[in-house]
Amino acid sequence: MKSLLFIFAISFNTYCFNTRAQHTSPYYLDSLVNDFATNLKNQGVDTICIFEDYWTTGQPFVVDEKDWCYTKHTYIPVYVLWRQAGKSYLSKKDNCFDYSTTEVRAEAIWKYYFDNREAIKPEKSKPFQLSSTVNGKLSLTTITDDHTGHRNVKVITATDTVKKYFDTFQLQATAKNGNQTEVNINYGHNQKLLSKRLAEFLADFVLEAEKKKLLVRSLR
Repeated sequence: MKSLLFIFAISFNTYCFNTRAQHTSPYYLDSLVNDFATNLKNQGVDTICIFEDYWTTGQPFVVDEKDWCYTKHTYIPVYVLWRQAGKSYLSKKDNCFDYSTTEVRAEAIWKYYFDNREAIKPEKSKPFQLSSTVNGKLSLTTITDDHTGHRNVKVITATDTVKKYFDTFQLQATAKNGNQTEVNINYGHNQKLLSKRLAEFLADFVLEAEKKKLLVRSLR
């Protein structure tokens, strides 16, 4: 009988661990955010902005055991901003928790986006590239970095959905390679992107909301 109880305990703990891992994965988080946006649209909301700001190799997010949350995945905070009946609201989801909804002042963000929407739509950031001449011909070399940040923006309206993805390494002017400094020939192009500026506006906006503790977390 003791052996059977011991086996059951191991199986139960394994099940709990796997369940937590599954429910804190970025893929599960994506489905939660998509469902949240769909519910907003079903309520008649026609302007939604989804913003992610995270590091690829961020530390695992671990909280007190009483919160029942542990993830080995990259921690990804996702902010959802929307307009409804002339007012703006902000909420958040991450790998571990849901958060409250609060009314915010976001007129400047909406104005910037809609004033520049047609220019933003076709914009594309370019990779970190080096330029050199080989046998009299121009040669381009693309460099990537596994330890980089990401700022992703998705704006959903009644007529379209605009998505922009930014790798912070691509936005650097230079990078060190041993004693050599590599120069990104696409730095100027990337810095001029209106969509990059939108991502910066959003980053500052949510940072201010976090400082003011406007969003209260709750167990999922």
